[in-house]
Amino acid sequence: IYSNKLPNIICVRYPYFRSEDDDFFVVEFDPAAKKLSVRREDDDKKKAVVYNMKSLPQKNPDFLDGVDDLTSLAFLHEAEILHNLRLRFHQDRIYTYTGPILLAVNPYRQLPLYDEETKAKYHDRPSDTVPPHVYAIADACYRNMIRRAENQSILISGDSGAGKTE
Repeated sequence: IYSNKLPNIICVRYPYFRSEDDDFFVVEFDPAAKKLSVRREDDDKKKAVVYNMKSLPQKNPDFLDGVDDLTSLAFLHEAEILHNLRLRFHQDRIYTYTGPILLAVNPYRQLPLYDEETKAKYHDRPSDTVPPHVYAIADACYRNMIRRAENQSILISGDSGAGKTE
């Protein structure tokens, strides 16, 4: 949407806004009413306000929602990263790549992610041909260790109780 009242500013549908309280909101622009409405992502109530449109980060197209690798997002900023991780989390897809790094969001419940069938799915497969999983990282390290005849390292980081031992 181009605004003729605000030259050189492009409003992308559903950009995100970060409040002073560090909460993220979805922002919609209504060109007919010439106003922005802001709502929490999990709340249907809208509050009409006007913000400096230059300060709103752009939202990625809907087809990029829930991507396996955050580096494939057109607009990579904190709100989009959190949005993507939230979408994947609600689909029980707790693993997400950001390039060669695997991010994990603790579901705080058991998920069927570590059975023999899942392990076999990742055996000897390039990590870009299967969904993100800790088995893909382990298999890649093992294959590199054998091929290069060099030790490999994996760094696992997280808060206490975050599920690192899984």
